[in-house]
Formats: sequence, C-alpha cells, structure tokens
Amino acid sequence: MAGNRHDPSGRAGVIRRLLPAVALLLALGTGALLLLPARIDWDRYRPALAEHAGDRLGRRIAINGALRLRFLPETVLEADGIEVGPSGDGVELTAAALRLRLDPWHLLLGRISVREVALVGADIRLPWPPSRLPTLRPLGSLTALDARLEQSRISVSGVSFDGVNARLLAGGLADALSMEGRFAWRGQPVAFSATLGRAGDDGVAPFDLSAQLGAARVSTRGVLLAEGGYEGRLEAGGPDLSAVLPTPPGAFSAQARLTATAELLAADQLQLVLAGQQARGGISLRYAPTLRLDASLLASSYELDAWEQAFRRGGTTALPVSIDLSAESATLRGVRLRQLRVGVQLEQGRIRVPDGRAELPGGMKLGISGAGTAEASEWRISLDGPRAEALSPVLPALGIALPGFALPEGPLRGTLRLALDANQATLSEMALTLDGQPVRGGASWRWGQRPFLGAGLELGRIDLANWMGTLPSLSAMDLELRLSVATARWGGRDFDNLSLDGSASGGRVVLRRLRARHAGAEITAAANVTLSPLRVQEATLELEGGQLAQLLGTAPGALPLGAAPVRLRASLSGPPEQLALRAEADVEDARAEAQLTLDANEPRAQGSLTLRHPGAARFLAPWLSPGMAEWINGGSFALIANLGLRGRALSAESIDMLAGQQRVRGALGLNLSGDRPRLTGQLSTEALRLPEDPGLGGLGALRALDAEITWRADRMELPPLPPVTEARGGLRLDGGRLALELAEGRVQSGALRGLLEIDPAEGLPRVNLTLNLDGLAVTEPLPATPPQILSGTADMALRLTARGTAWPAWRSSLQGEGQVSMRDGTVGGLDMAALAAGIARTETLEAQRAIQAALAGGSTTFQRLMLPFAVQAGQFSLRGATMGTEAGEARLAGGIDLPRGVGELRVTVPVPDAPEIGLWFNGRLGAMQRLAETARYMRWRIERER
Repeated sequence: MAGNRHDPSGRAGVIRRLLPAVALLLALGTGALLLLPARIDWDRYRPALAEHAGDRLGRRIAINGALRLRFLPETVLEADGIEVGPSGDGVELTAAALRLRLDPWHLLLGRISVREVALVGADIRLPWPPSRLPTLRPLGSLTALDARLEQSRISVSGVSFDGVNARLLAGGLADALSMEGRFAWRGQPVAFSATLGRAGDDGVAPFDLSAQLGAARVSTRGVLLAEGGYEGRLEAGGPDLSAVLPTPPGAFSAQARLTATAELLAADQLQLVLAGQQARGGISLRYAPTLRLDASLLASSYELDAWEQAFRRGGTTALPVSIDLSAESATLRGVRLRQLRVGVQLEQGRIRVPDGRAELPGGMKLGISGAGTAEASEWRISLDGPRAEALSPVLPALGIALPGFALPEGPLRGTLRLALDANQATLSEMALTLDGQPVRGGASWRWGQRPFLGAGLELGRIDLANWMGTLPSLSAMDLELRLSVATARWGGRDFDNLSLDGSASGGRVVLRRLRARHAGAEITAAANVTLSPLRVQEATLELEGGQLAQLLGTAPGALPLGAAPVRLRASLSGPPEQLALRAEADVEDARAEAQLTLDANEPRAQGSLTLRHPGAARFLAPWLSPGMAEWINGGSFALIANLGLRGRALSAESIDMLAGQQRVRGALGLNLSGDRPRLTGQLSTEALRLPEDPGLGGLGALRALDAEITWRADRMELPPLPPVTEARGGLRLDGGRLALELAEGRVQSGALRGLLEIDPAEGLPRVNLTLNLDGLAVTEPLPATPPQILSGTADMALRLTARGTAWPAWRSSLQGEGQVSMRDGTVGGLDMAALAAGIARTETLEAQRAIQAALAGGSTTFQRLMLPFAVQAGQFSLRGATMGTEAGEARLAGGIDLPRGVGELRVTVPVPDAPEIGLWFNGRLGAMQRLAETARYMRWRIERER
C-alpha cells in the first residue's frame, strides 16, 4: 500500500479521471448563470429591491421599469423607471436608472443582499435656502454603505454641477463617512474628496473637504456642530484665481476662518495674496433670499485695469457676485487715484456699481454709480474739486484725444451721466459749475479711424484760449458743435451771448453761424473751410453797433469818432498763401474800404486802404488842440494808402493824406518786433500851415512807439512869422522823447536851421528850442509899431527852454539866451542923424526943438545892431545891446515880460563931455508909449551958456 501511495503514475490517473467531472461542473455552473436570470421572476423581488435601495438612500424608492441582471463580471441588477419619494429634507431627487451590485452567493440561495447602490443620470435639486443641512441617513445607521452617482447633476438655486461621478463609502459604526468624485464647474473638471467623522457624545463631528480645479486647490478642515453649521479653517491656492472668481489673473494663495450655517457660508479673517499683491478682508456665500457671493478686499494699492477686465469677463457668472475694493491708491488706464472705495455687483451678464468713490491728484473728488454689461454701460458721475484741470488725464484714459485742449484752473462741481459702449462715449445731463459758472448740455465721442465729437453745451463763462489749441486736430476728426456761452473771453476781451453752430467732417470745417455781442456791437460770422488742402472757401464777418473806442479798447476821446457807432462788413476767401480780404466800415460819416491779399504762412499781406470823412477837423478832433482844429477847419479828410505786411513789419509804400488844406504824401513803415513799435519813413507836402497855438495835449501817446521820419515841405507857414520855404528835416521819437529837426529852410533870403525837443519824462513836459537864422533880409516893419526894425540883414541864434503843454505855461517858464545881429539896416522910432544935428546947434532953444523932433519919430540908418539877450521865467532882457550909426553909437537896454505882454526899451545916446540923451519906450507890446529924456542935457547946456 505504501508503494501505491507514492506511485506518481497513480496520482496522474486520478487527476485524469477528475478533470472531466470538473469541466462538466463548470459548464453546468456557467450555463446556470446564463440561463438562471431569465427564469427568475424578478417582479416578486421589486419590493425587496426598492426597500434595500430606499434604506441606503434614506427615502422611498419605487421601481416601475424593466429589471436586468448580469452575473459577470460582477453581479449587477439594473432597474429603469425609478421614482424617488420625498424624505422631508426638501431635496428633490430623480434618476434615469438604479444600479444595484448584489451578493451572487446570496442570490443563488434566493436572498437579496445589496453591496452597492448607484444612481445613474440622477438630477438632485437641493432646497434653497435650506432650512437645515440635508442628510442621507442618520450617521449611526450608515454602516457598510457603498453608494455611487454616475453622470448626474446637482442643482442649487439655479447653479448646476454637471457630470457628477461620486462614491459614498461608510464602514462600520466607528468608521468615518467618506465621499470622493468629480464634477464639471463652468466647463472645467473638479475633483473632490470629503471625510465626515462619526459624531461624539457632544454631537460634534469632524469634517474635511478638499477639491482640485485644474491646478487650483482648496481645502477646509473643521467640525460640524450639533446645533447645525460648520466651523473650520480654509486654505486655497493655485496659478489663476480668475478661473474660479471674477478677479485679475495670477497665482494666488489664501487663508481664512470658515463658518457655515443654513443661510451663510463665510470666510472671514481672509489673507489673500493675488499676483504678488497682498489683500485682506472676507468672502461670504449667502443662501437666502437668493444665492449670492459677496467679497470685501482691502489693499494698499490696486491696478484697476486688470480688475476692470475681470469684471467684464465675470459679468456672466452663474451666481450673483458682489466685490468691494478699498485702497489708499490705485491706477486705472494710467490715471492715479487715491482713497479708492468701490463696490461692484455682477449678475446675469450685468455689471453694477452702486457706489464708487476716489480722489484725483489735485483734490478732485469723484463719485460714480451705474450699471451695464461688458459691451455697454451707463454711469452717474459726481465731481467736486478746487481745480478742474485735475480731470485732464481722464479724457485720454477714456480714449478721447483732444490735442491742445486745456481745462481751466477754477473749481469744478456737479454731476453728469456717462454712457459707454464699444463705439462711443456719451456725456449727458450735465449739471456742473466751472469756476462758479454753470455748464449744461451733453457731448459724445465716437471712436474710429476718424473720431467724431458731438457737443451741445450751455456755458456760463469760458476762456476761448483753452479751446484754440484743439484747432489743428480738426483735420483728423469729425465734429458737430453747438455752443451757447453767456460770456466768452478771448484776447483779453469779453463776448456776451455767444452762440456757435458748426461742424467738421471729411476735412471740411463749416461754421454755419457765430453770433456774439461785444462792447454793444452785434457780431455775426460764418465760414466754410477745406482743411486738406487748406482753403477758405468763404468766410464773412458783420459787426453793427457799439462805439469805435470801446471796440478798440481805448477811451472815447482818444480816437476820431470814438463814440460813434460802427458798421463793418468783411469777407475772406482763398488758399492760405493767397487769401483775399475785402472789408468795408462805416463810422458815422467816415467810410473805410480795404482790399488785401494775405499770405498766412509767412505772414505777409499786400493791398490798399481808403479812408474818407467830409469834415477833417471833426474827424481829427481828438488829436488836435483848439487852435489846430480851427487851423484845419474847412475841408475834408481823405487817406489813400498802399499797404504791405511781412512778419511783424507793416509798410505803407504810398500814402496820400488830405486834411483840410493840408496834403501829405510819402511812405511809412511800422516794425512791431521790438519792445515798442517803431515807425520809419519819409513825408512831403507842398504847403504846410502850422497852427498858431498847437498845444501839447496827449503826450502820453508818445510813449506808445518810437519813430524816425524825414520830412520835406515846399512851403511852411507859422503865422505871424514869415513863411519857410524849401524846408526839410527829420522827426525822431525815442522812449517818449520827441525831436523835430529843421535841417534846412529858407526864410525869404535867409537860411534857417532849428531843433525842437519835447521830453515828457519829468513831470511837466520840457520843451527845448534851438534856432539859427543867417542872412535874413528884413523888408517889412518888425513889429508894426515903434520901436521897430524897418530893414536890414539879420542873423539870429537862440537856445530856449520851457515847461508845460501850452503857450501860457511856456511863456511863464521860458528861459535861455540868444542874440540878434543886424547890419546895414534902418530902425524906426527915432532919427539919430537929426539928433546929432540938433546937438550941434549953438542956439539952445533951436537945439531943444531939433532934439525933441528927432526923438519923436523918424528913422535911423545903422551899420550894425547887436541885440544879445537872456530869458528867465519868461522875462527877456537885453545885455550890452548897441547900435552903430554914421551919426554915432547908441546903447540899448530893457526887455519884454511875456506872461504880462508888456515891455520896455531904453535907447541911450552919449554926448561928448555932456549928459547923455535917452529915449524910453514902455507899455503893452504893439502899443508902447515913448518918453524922451533930455532934461539933464538941456539943463547942462543952459548952465554952460551962463
């Protein structure tokens, strides 16, 4: 037996005999597994299967559809037509199918033992807001549980989690409940896992949750409270927070304290690092009354451009989101902001800002509120600041480019409405005050290859200089502008009730109407200008009313017809290098016409000017003294000039001026490039009659310009003096000092030279006169009554100085010196030859009669007459004057009191070895009385005869 037991060939035989039996058993078992499900009556198991599934899910289950069982590779029973009843927790649950994994051995013995429950295509709707935290079963009864969700969806207050595949495991009574799986969030897969520990005696159960969205992660660890709710810590991090929340892109990490109730999930004490920038605050997810995510973040500074883009993308979030941002400083589109406080709400594709506040550099406070979408929005903006120019960087930040435009410096306050879309920005409902002046109306800016600016504004007061810088940019944009301005300032002048209606399009600027009121005059203008190439098609200007002096900014008495109303009509057309200007003006009876060709590129101009008035004295009255007005009266005024302009130099190549009986021709040039205008040129006249009392009114005008002019006059009259012929000289004006030179002139046969200087710099004007007269032949009595010069040849030299502006002041302040020298002439008033003959008589009585007759009249021929004199305070006095005749020499003394108009002259004739004989003239000039002084001489003769 021992040998048989160890015989290998015997064991092999036994195996060979058992193999067929084993194969038969396997075939029978396999056949049974394949044929048995079809022969089992599963309808009698429906209640048991539904009860087992309901126990696992914690709610009533009804199976109304077909049942399918497969043994391999696992024993699985699939059921269709699933109805899930309520459990009282508010959770709505439906499923396309129910799949149960059964214990095959118990099934072969006719018993149902469920190892795993899976809901396929489930749609789970959680109540919102929840009255309590929903549960599957009391934790104490969840033992040996293995439940799954496949291709399901969970919905919470309109937010859906699709593609949910999860597994719920529960071990023994002491084991934790764990769940893990995946779902889709906004098209991105999310993996999660959670562990819920068994509750202790106090009802508090530990809970851990972690989730992964791409490279982003979030985890929390805490406890579920017995009274409901959750407390724990939250940690999160990832490469891009914007994939989860509407924030700027960038890596982030966050830590916070997390609490949850049936109404709220809150993360406070939040410490967030986003793209390297730290912030703190809190985030909460509210369940009631609607699902909403609120966040509040405080940082030292923000780059708001990234946040703006995030809000535009986040406007389509699945649930409402509210984010409050606060920072000490921020930048938005290059604009620096301070004290930023802004709240942003995102819901159903709309972006809403209930309230936002910030401050610009310069103290401009901004307030903003409004709503819109990523494509279009409308905002209410409030402004309050001491300097409106602080808004200058805001327009470029909005994409509004107005080169050269400058906001004024005054305070700006008020509100306006701003509408933005992809095509344009619109300002409306303006209720502003700029530098204390109202601003109303609206404006719009449309972006494009040719931007468009449309504006309709009502303004209180503006300075047009701030707008002039934008004119060069009109060629690159289209414009539609309507302005109404209470007061517009331009070039230091105020224009009232200004209204403007114009447009610019396709390189053409059209000023349909410009109306304004200035200095009492109504101004109307219109223009049509092509910008490329630049050409003025037509421009017109009309002005009517107002006073000429007010329009030119001078006193009414400083200009001819200064108080008269003005009517002006002007037109302009042509390219900039050849603009044709035609203008007509009427000022009372005066009429001016001008035709000019202008070159705006140089600048340069050439043309003619004609000015006429029927009364020269009336027209020139502000520039004439009463004596000059009387001198010029009786004729008209006319001025014809050919004008030229080059740069800042104005020239009149030909001037022909007629004023009464005076006519002047010549050429003048005015240079405006220096500190003061400088007038140069030459003037000539055939006959110039100077006024007897010119006066020096209006000397202040001498400081307005410098001048250097040469002049020539064929005949110059200054009554009662003899006329000057062939006169030429020059006029110089420098810093208010006037020098009028007579370089050459003829007075009858004599040559006259002189210089008149007027210096207004020292209080009362100082007048200096220098005259030199050579070879004047006196042919008429001078003066008309004795003592007088009847004939002779005279030379004269004098230097006089006076102060004042008219003859009375000059007479009383005149001082200086001079000398009159005459030769080969005759004086009237005494007869020196008869006097000598009388003295030679031996008979005393006859001598007396002859002497009295010689001193009573007659004339004396002299060979020389020397009259040196000095002047002090208007008093002329002779110094060492003598007269030499054939009958002897006479000495002359005396003077003239110009202020009083009186004079005296004493002629003394020496007699050898005897007392002198004298003749005394005194009294008013032109009516002097004579008195012969012969008493001493006659007494001497009588005494000698005794």
